[in-house]
Amino acid sequence: MNGKLKIVLQILIFLFQNNIDEDAKDLILKLMAKNPLERLGASYSNKKFSMAELKKHKFFKGNNFKTKNLTPPFNEEELKLLQKFQPKNTPIIE
Repeated sequence: MNGKLKIVLQILIFLFQNNIDEDAKDLILKLMAKNPLERLGASYSNKKFSMAELKKHKFFKGNNFKTKNLTPPFNEEELKLLQKFQPKNTPIIE
């Protein structure tokens, strides 16, 4: 199994074996589309990718992107779960 496939499988196992918010799962899966042009935010116009499309996803509902103090998308417990499934030889999630 190649390295990229192994990482994708680890992410999918993490998403579906843990109590991850459905909106978060949906966001991650749409960002992981195999074809880069099908990924969320990949609507290409004026030589720019669409951050507006990404910001409209239901995961970000209620976030004000104009402020500097955004609420983190996960809490301490979820961060520990992420660190548990972190692939070897990658920077530590902090």
